[in-house]
Amino acid sequence: MRKHLLCAMPLRLWGGAICCALSCSLALAETNSLSIESQYKKAKTLYDVQSYEACEQCLAPWTDHTADHPLTPYVCFYHALSAYRKGDCRLAETRFEDILKRFPQWNQIQEVRYWCGQLRAENIDLTAALDHWGHITDPLLAENCRQLTERLLGDIGDVEALRSLYETYPTDVSIASRLYERLSQQPPGQRDAALLQKVAEQFDLTSERCDTTAGIHSVKKSSYNVAVLLPFFMESVRPQPIAEWKDHFTLHLYQGIRAATADLSQLGIELNLEVFDTQQEATTAKAILEHPFMQQADAIVGPLYASTIPVVSAFSKAHRIPMFNPLSENAEAIDDNPFAFLFQSSLETQARTAATATLEQKIRPSQIGVVCSNSKADCTLARAYRSCIEEATGEDVAFILSIDEEEIQRSLNSLCQTLLEQESESIENNSNETRGLRCLYIASKSNLIAANVLSAAAIMKLNPCIIGDERWLPQLTLDQLQTLNLRFVSSRYTDATQQADQFLRKRFFERFGEMPTLHARIGYELTLFLGKMLSKYGTHFEQKWQKEFWPGVGFFARHYGRSRDNQLVPIIAFENSKRCVKLYRSPQQPQDV
Repeated sequence: MRKHLLCAMPLRLWGGAICCALSCSLALAETNSLSIESQYKKAKTLYDVQSYEACEQCLAPWTDHTADHPLTPYVCFYHALSAYRKGDCRLAETRFEDILKRFPQWNQIQEVRYWCGQLRAENIDLTAALDHWGHITDPLLAENCRQLTERLLGDIGDVEALRSLYETYPTDVSIASRLYERLSQQPPGQRDAALLQKVAEQFDLTSERCDTTAGIHSVKKSSYNVAVLLPFFMESVRPQPIAEWKDHFTLHLYQGIRAATADLSQLGIELNLEVFDTQQEATTAKAILEHPFMQQADAIVGPLYASTIPVVSAFSKAHRIPMFNPLSENAEAIDDNPFAFLFQSSLETQARTAATATLEQKIRPSQIGVVCSNSKADCTLARAYRSCIEEATGEDVAFILSIDEEEIQRSLNSLCQTLLEQESESIENNSNETRGLRCLYIASKSNLIAANVLSAAAIMKLNPCIIGDERWLPQLTLDQLQTLNLRFVSSRYTDATQQADQFLRKRFFERFGEMPTLHARIGYELTLFLGKMLSKYGTHFEQKWQKEFWPGVGFFARHYGRSRDNQLVPIIAFENSKRCVKLYRSPQQPQDV
């Protein structure tokens, strides 16, 4: 109805209405202009006195003001900055992103880029942060971005994450320097030497800048201080029955440490032990590090739990004190600390050993399959095995299959289908040389996965060489051991027929009235090894032990070379119902045992 009435208005009235409307609009615009200027000044005063809540409320009605007004982008900027200062990062980021869209040519747009990058960095999204900072050309802002980038990169220890960043930003010197630093800190057998050289040549980097061991001198002493940091949980175990208390694995570990200390003393090697209960708390570990003995320690044994390791590792690195983790197989436990070592072989070393044993059989990569679960440890094993095979041959393995333990039946069907497809492809090649799957690496310590892989192979009537872990050896039947072509990576293998092992068991029984458990053996072997290295080479034995082969007592030999975990790994096979053991030095050829 209004439309018809309006159209029926005389032309003179219609023109007058238009003029009136325009006059009102201009007056309102002038009023708004005066208001935005006064409100902006008021808000700026509030911001300067850190009244961020009031500043945000003062500017909020004007953030959607016409883009033509020169103050509008400033209003939006300080509205965003006030939101950030009072902790509302989501609103701040939304407002900064809005400025980028509405005012791309604003003369302060680089500051907006800076803050967008800052907010992304705080959300652990370094890639997005670098995208924003890449637009910045102002020298002062660019320097701030560089410093922020280096600080953020310092928190990234994962080489693969740094490699990905380097591939995305190949000209960023901060990323290249951090990648080079982490590659340099890796043991030679684990690092990507080609990438290290490429980055070094591109940015003229040298290893000296990353060498935290430079200028260290090893000192020989009449006795050595060894700090033992283990989770005894004394407050929680005391109320328990003594039988349960004695079964605690940490006590067995310490039992072995004390036994070895006594035997070393008879050889004239004195270790002064100081024992600390780390429990499972980082705060407890920090308190222990304040103890005067820690400042005088020549070596540290432990800690064991992930929550306590970073704290002690940082102390070890800062004070240049060698530390040994007796149980872990996780290379992340020693990470970027050149003074941290694993007494065991790392998962990567075990996988490369399995790959070496595979290549020894002249098996082509197209005949090799890998099965793992989706756990982090299994993925590490699978990745290291595949990389070793493919780097040595220049060819890809046939497949890598991840099995979900929670949906084992579906995963088993998937494995059978994969094996069937692999067999069909090999038959189509019509070549006896390449026909069939000849090796299957089970990159898992799970008995459930091992059992199902063996079932799948039996269902498909395949008998490839299957390489797995020693932990599922007890689950196998005698018939399986005799009929299947099995290999077991056995990093903790002990040979009860060795004279040294028989002596160890005798000594333990005489002292404690019982045979040594696995953890007692580890504690004994580690302490004996550590004591003899200290006696032979001094406080920084790691500088001089590259060619040292430790024959072992209950376990097989140990050799570190330039690595920080044991590079010698036994592999067990059964041939003609007889157990055979070969000792491999990763990634070289095996030595017969």
